[in-house]
Amino acid sequence: MQQSHPAVSKSLTRSVRFDTTLSYATSDALNFYGLFQFKAREPLPADDPNKDLFVNQGAGRRVGGKFKELYVRYDTWRVGKFVQNFGRAYVLLPGPFSADFIEETDQGYEPSEMLGIEKLHVFGSEKYGWQQISVSAFMVDRSPLHRSFPYDEGQIHYKDGGVGNTHLPTNVMVTYDALNVPVGHGAQATFQASAIRWGRTFGVPRGEFWTTLGGDVSIPLGNSVRKTLQRKYTEVHLYVEGARRANFQGLPGRDRNYVTEAGEFLRGPWQIDMSATQRWTTDPLMPTQQDRIYTGTIGRNFASQSLLLLSVARERVADRSGVYAGIRLVQTFTACARCARGAAY
Repeated sequence: MQQSHPAVSKSLTRSVRFDTTLSYATSDALNFYGLFQFKAREPLPADDPNKDLFVNQGAGRRVGGKFKELYVRYDTWRVGKFVQNFGRAYVLLPGPFSADFIEETDQGYEPSEMLGIEKLHVFGSEKYGWQQISVSAFMVDRSPLHRSFPYDEGQIHYKDGGVGNTHLPTNVMVTYDALNVPVGHGAQATFQASAIRWGRTFGVPRGEFWTTLGGDVSIPLGNSVRKTLQRKYTEVHLYVEGARRANFQGLPGRDRNYVTEAGEFLRGPWQIDMSATQRWTTDPLMPTQQDRIYTGTIGRNFASQSLLLLSVARERVADRSGVYAGIRLVQTFTACARCARGAAY
C-alpha cells in the first residue's frame, strides 16, 4: 500500500514587519490613536506550490505599509478605522508566526480594514471582574487609508467584493467581555463571546456569520512583593479560543472553524510560549481540509522597555508544510505619560 506524505517547503523567504502606535490624550475622555503597520508582502506566483504557506491573505493581494488603525475615542464612543473587538488570539499570541491562520479577514477572523463606529457599555459592579458590552457597525475601508507601499493593490471598490464590502456600514458586531475575573487564590481569568453578522457583498449569494468564544487564566506561582521588585515574578498563562465563519467566502454550507491553544511561562524577565492552531474548512461539494500551525517562542524583557522574542513555527496547509524562524523586537517609548505645565511627572 502506498502512503502519501505532506510536501515540505524547501524555499527560503524573508519578510520584515513592524508596527508603530501613537496615542495622544487631550483629556480623560478624548483620545486619538493610530497604528501604522508595515507588512510588505508581494504574493507568490500562482503556480508556486508554497503560495498558501505563511501568507494569510487572498490570492493576488499586495500588502505594504499603511495605517491599520486611525480613530478617535470620546468617552464610550469610538469612530474611525479600527479592528473590531472580535477575538483576541491575533493580539495575545506571541512571536511573528503564531497568529498566521487568524490574522486578517481573507483567511482568518481578524475583522481589520474596517471603518465604523462603536459604543461601549461598562457594567457598574466589579464583583466578578470588569464586564462590558460593545456594539459596532462598520464596512470595509474604501478610503485612501487602505493604500499602502511599496506594494499597493489600489483603492477598494464595491465590485471588488470581499467580507464587509457593503454599500453602507450594515455589518454589525456584539461582544461581551469579562476582564480580570477573580479565580481561586490570586488567579485571574478573562472571557469573551462575540458575534458578527456580515452583509451580503458583490458576487456572492449570502453574507457570512462569525462567532467566537475564548478565555484565558493567569496563575501566579509563589510570588511576593519582594520577588516582584527583584524582577523574579513567576506566572503561568493559559489561553484557548475557538471561532467559526459560517457561509465562508459567501457560499451557503461552506464553513471554516478554528481552535487555538496556548501556554506561557513567565519567570522574571524571561518567558517561554507554546501555541497551536487548527483550522478546518468544510464544503458540501469538497473534502474537508485541515490545516495546522505549531509554534515555540522564547523571549526576554529588558530594563530599556524592550522585549526580544525568538520564534520557530511549523505550518501545514493542505498537502504542503514549511518551517519558519523569526525574531520580534518590541520597543516602547514614552514621551510624556502625564504632563503638567510642560513637565512630565
